[in-house]
Amino acid sequence: MIMILRIAAILFILWLGIRYIRLKFSERFNDMFGGNSNPAGGTQVADMVQDPVCGSYTSVEDAVIEKIDGKDHYFCSKECADKFSKRGEETGK
Repeated sequence: MIMILRIAAILFILWLGIRYIRLKFSERFNDMFGGNSNPAGGTQVADMVQDPVCGSYTSVEDAVIEKIDGKDHYFCSKECADKFSKRGEETGK
C-alpha cells in the first residue's frame, strides 16, 4: 500500500513539473515570436480575406482595399489590385 502511494506521489510531482515547464515554455515562445494573445486573457484571430487575383490570404488590416462599383475588394498588394482593375477594363466593367 505504501509503495502505491509513493508511485502516485511521484507521478503527481512529475505531472506538476511538466505543467510548469509547458507554461514557462509557452510564455517564452510567445515573447520570442510575438504570440497572438489578448490582454483580456482570450486569443484573438485576425479576419482573413482572399485576394481574387492570386488567391492568397491576407488579414483585413493588411489588405489593400479598392472600392469598385460600390463594393469593397481586398487584395494582398497594390499590384494585384492593379491587375484586377485592368481585367475589369478589358472586359468592359
